Amino acid sequence: MGEWTNRISTALIATVVTLLIWTWAAEKTLETQTISGAVRFVPGEGQSLSVEPSQPVPVTIEVKGSRQSIRQAESLLEKGVDLKLGLGGVPAAPGNFNVVLKGAIADLPQIQRSDLVVEAVKPDSVTITIGRLVTRTVKIEAVLPLAQISGAVAIEPAEAQVTLPEALADASPKARLEAFVDVRALEPGRHTLEVPLRLPEVFQSARGETKVVPERVKVTFRLESRDRTAVLPTVPVQVAGPPVDLRNFEVQIEPGSEFLRSVTVSGPGDAISQIESGKARIAAIVHLGADDLARRINARQVSMWLLPPGVTVTKIGGSNETTPSIPLRITERPRTSPPVEPAAPPRN
Repeated sequence: MGEWTNRISTALIATVVTLLIWTWAAEKTLETQTISGAVRFVPGEGQSLSVEPSQPVPVTIEVKGSRQSIRQAESLLEKGVDLKLGLGGVPAAPGNFNVVLKGAIADLPQIQRSDLVVEAVKPDSVTITIGRLVTRTVKIEAVLPLAQISGAVAIEPAEAQVTLPEALADASPKARLEAFVDVRALEPGRHTLEVPLRLPEVFQSARGETKVVPERVKVTFRLESRDRTAVLPTVPVQVAGPPVDLRNFEVQIEPGSEFLRSVTVSGPGDAISQIESGKARIAAIVHLGADDLARRINARQVSMWLLPPGVTVTKIGGSNETTPSIPLRITERPRTSPPVEPAAPPRN
């Protein structure tokens, strides 16, 4: 019995050792594989440089090496690999350059420490633009949408130091940082809030390379109302009435009166913003009744407004009159004769 046990144990140990040797050999066996990922061009430590493209560049790499090294390379490329300026053949001076990716990737420390050989890379090269980073003093302006403010708005500090690509700074010398204040939860009165600074639209393309100091400022202001007032250049005039009466008449607004001009509206800030952006519809309505149509009246006052909830019209042009008279031209539509029924064929 003991002899059989020893034989089984010996066989199991031999099998395990064989599997371990096979697994080790498989891991060390060199093979060729194509892996995908991305690389990023980034400035090195202490370099006051910017680089485009700033976004990751997708790449496909053919490598030769052990299975373990290939798996490590796959994990590395999935996260994205940084190609630093000045290393691996990547330039580190201002200008436009064509970087050969095979050499740059092969010189990565992670690749150098492995048994991998980079056989090919697609694309084989990338054109990069390297520029200098500069620091400029930029003024700050407060942005308080959806609010009526009285008096001056104080910003502390009134300027910030912005580090950004030199070409972008030179192209937008009058750009301003924005201190955005959300007043939707505030009651009327005096407020001092600490708010983050926002980059203007012209700086957004380089937001990954742009640094702002300080990042937040204090804004002091007096909130009169969360309502806003806006002047709309034009508002259309529409005619309404009972369909059964309008079908017999053609109503035209006299030329030149189809729109009201310089219409002042007031109401919740978000509703006014919707009107200004064209997302909310607004119109002046002239309502006509059957008697108006029968008498062929030549004018009728605006009887109602199509407006978002909470919004009112406070002025039209230079007048406080909000129901102006609209000149009309009413004509009766030609009456059509009923269709003639065909005569029945004679009976025999």
